[in-house]
Amino acid sequence: MFNNQNIIANRIITELSECREDQRSSENRILQVIGVAAAIMGALFAISDGDSILSGFNYNPIVYSLISDMTFLGAFTYATTIGFECAFRYHYIRDIENKLRKIYEFDHQKEEYLFLNWIEVISPITTKNIMHLKHGFPVFYFLIFLISMVSAMVFGICTTYSLYTQTNGNVIAKVGFYSLVIVGAVLILIFIIGAAYSGKIYDYSRHKAEERCKNESK
Repeated sequence: MFNNQNIIANRIITELSECREDQRSSENRILQVIGVAAAIMGALFAISDGDSILSGFNYNPIVYSLISDMTFLGAFTYATTIGFECAFRYHYIRDIENKLRKIYEFDHQKEEYLFLNWIEVISPITTKNIMHLKHGFPVFYFLIFLISMVSAMVFGICTTYSLYTQTNGNVIAKVGFYSLVIVGAVLILIFIIGAAYSGKIYDYSRHKAEERCKNESK
């Protein structure tokens, strides 16, 4: 029995380690994507400035405005999908941590847990789920996170707007810019709502995965 538990525990530990590494990798990817997008948009802005050393490039305001729009939209939609992936992985990590504890870390005599996992300790503080924001520091932390997210959006919108104003109201550039503003606002809303319901979405996905495994094992 102990050997079986050991095999299961080792498999869970391996899965847990890989998930935590994937989580760190995903968070780094978000920063990299936003950083690259900011660099591209900054270069476009510099090219549009007549006094810039980059102003010697062949400058077409409509094309550069659309490139800026697509860079912004591509970066933030991709970052949002990675954010959802991180949210779902968070719930999976909690699941496998709980399974590991059931194997080794439960004192049946005292009927209490010997120690808490890191995610259990930190998640009430760093939660992005507005349904869990009750008081104190979690609200403060969420506001800081929201400000950073909105600030990045404002940077992108202001940069693209400065390029858009040089197109003299071109219809294509106008559609691109206002689409960016609308999608940016929708992305923030989707992220907030998605974070609030990520647990339920994860539970649904896990239920479907369990059903599929049962059917395949028949």
